[in-house]
Amino acid sequence: MRPGWGGDEPRYWLMAQNLLHGGFADAQTRLFWNGPGYPLTLLPWAAAQAPLWLPRCVNAFWLTLAAFGAWRWFLLLRLPRPRLQVALLSLYLMAHGSLGHRLMSEPLAIALVSLIAWALASACHPQAAASGMGGKSMAWCGFGLALGYLAMTKVFYGYVLLLGFGSAWLGYGILPGRRKWIAPALAMTLALAVCLPYLAYTQAVTGRFPYWGNSGGAQLYGLTLGDERFRGDWLNSDAVIADPGFYGEISAFYAAIDTLGFVAQDDSLKAAALRNIRRHPAKVIRNWRANINRLVLGYPVTDYPGHSPELSTGNRSLIQGLWLYALVSGCLLFLWRRRFPPLGLALPLGFAVVSTFGLTFVSAEPRMVFPLLPIFYGAIAYAWHRGLCQNIDIPTHAG
Repeated sequence: MRPGWGGDEPRYWLMAQNLLHGGFADAQTRLFWNGPGYPLTLLPWAAAQAPLWLPRCVNAFWLTLAAFGAWRWFLLLRLPRPRLQVALLSLYLMAHGSLGHRLMSEPLAIALVSLIAWALASACHPQAAASGMGGKSMAWCGFGLALGYLAMTKVFYGYVLLLGFGSAWLGYGILPGRRKWIAPALAMTLALAVCLPYLAYTQAVTGRFPYWGNSGGAQLYGLTLGDERFRGDWLNSDAVIADPGFYGEISAFYAAIDTLGFVAQDDSLKAAALRNIRRHPAKVIRNWRANINRLVLGYPVTDYPGHSPELSTGNRSLIQGLWLYALVSGCLLFLWRRRFPPLGLALPLGFAVVSTFGLTFVSAEPRMVFPLLPIFYGAIAYAWHRGLCQNIDIPTHAG
């Protein structure tokens, strides 16, 4: 390990090194906690053995790309002063969580989400050719490419992709107006095709398809623990094994599966989670409620040996939860005016809401919702602007 490593940086760098040698996951463990999307962007730096500050600086490019995508989307929504809106969004992102100083996938993910919002709005725009995406077909292609790479960057979104793929083709098959479903169905197919090389690799080494990752078992196990001391957040397995006096049966269970590879560990943890759900469903619901609170506000966080939680209290929790307060109040105002969002807002917002709901079932923390904040900000700005305007067709400043 290099001096100055922090967070998940060693794992991302190791994955980039593995890609240089024709692999991805370590052959002994088969660790698929992260997809190859972000490590692929580190390949030039890993090949050159560059100092850490160089690839960290690339985060500025991803955040700039996110700002550009958000600006193009805001233009299509006809928000007032879109450049100012982008500046306000950027300030809020900096206040919400500083992620740009590490080798973390969030800056890349937020750029992809902004491009997804722009592409969806362009595909629905009556003058799609003037939207900057080159027409509806190109917009749907852009959406598929961005969503596919997002699923390879954050494997959680692979499940969102599968849900969208199934829903789009089901709509095409059974709902009236089949022609309007063909473009989104093909876009979802393109997104899945982007992921096929990764899924073919995981199938080759695990024998399972589609196999996105193997951190889900640990997250579900933490969510379903019946011990009142735990609140559904992530457990450090090394810390758990090192202190059997505090963790008891949990420590013994982790020690028993510690010699297994991560694929087998994931299976064992999922099976244990199902048993926990049957034993104490009420505690699982309380843990899920704590997950929702932690995703938005940053607490409650379990304090246990080997883990030093950074409690988000006071001003910090207010900043992290500000997007939800503003979104709910703006939507109430919007609905009070009996207005409805255009497809260019409704589709990205639906994607963000479904994704956020799914994130409440993992070891939730505020940085997980970070990539979705441009969409929530756009919804907030649109709801407040249109909700306060008497005439929905009031001209807005272009820039």
